[in-house]
Formats: sequence, C-alpha cells, structure tokens
Amino acid sequence: MDLDDMKRVAQTMAENGGLVPGLVTDDFEFTVEAHPSSHPAAGRPHPASEILSGLERAKEMFRYPDEYGPGDGLKTIIRSMTAEDDRVVVEAETHAVPRANPASRYTNYTVAIYVFRDGKVARARVYEDTAFVQAFAHGEPEVMSEIDTTMES
Repeated sequence: MDLDDMKRVAQTMAENGGLVPGLVTDDFEFTVEAHPSSHPAAGRPHPASEILSGLERAKEMFRYPDEYGPGDGLKTIIRSMTAEDDRVVVEAETHAVPRANPASRYTNYTVAIYVFRDGKVARARVYEDTAFVQAFAHGEPEVMSEIDTTMES
C-alpha cells in the first residue's frame, strides 16, 4: 500500500468517525490521547466494537448542520493530511447539531494519527479539544462560544 492509498483510507476513516470496520485490523485499537478525566473515552485503548457503538449513539444524538445537507452524526471536514512511513496524520474539524437542542451547535477540532499494518489501520490515536467536549457535555454555552470564537480567528 503506497502513501496515497493510506491517505485515502485515513480520509475515509476520519470522515466516518474514526472507524470503518473493513479498513481495520482484527486487533485495531482507538485511543483518545488525553487525561482520563477530560474525555469519556480517554485513558485507555478501545477495541473497534466499543467505538462502533459510540458512533451509532452519535448518529442518534446528532445530525449534520443544515449547511452540509442531510446526514446523521458528526460531519467531518478534513483540513490537512500528511503521510509518512506507516502512518497518516489527519487534521479535521467536526460539526453537528444535537437533535435534543437544535439551537445548539457542536464544533470540535481534532488531529488523528492512523498507524497501518499489512494494508489496514491497526491503531488510531486521536487528539481533540477536550475543554470543548467537557463544556458541551455540561451545557456551558459561554465556554463553547469562547472556544469556537478562538478557533475561528
């Protein structure tokens, strides 16, 4: 698998919440690289089955913002990709509207590192704005607004 193929796989993974079952190894691990108290999924590697159930919950809880057309879950926009050796680094932003509160907006910024083995993704390490995740989870719109405004400048 060449670097362009790896980038295509990484893009597909990122645009689908970080996991596409047919593109990962049997022992695939997904890790949110953050302090365990800062994010519900941080602190340990997760197998594909745990991540898939979380992605299904996200599809139930969120929809795409209107400007991106219809869709369930988080809309991911790729900002950049870099490939070298056995890994691809993807910088992205995710956007969504909570179904329970359509006036609210979820926007987060992530960097994911996809490590390949034998033509498939063996590991995903994700770095994201955990302050925003916490503020969103606790319904703190002023913090979310401040974070979102900072990222736009």
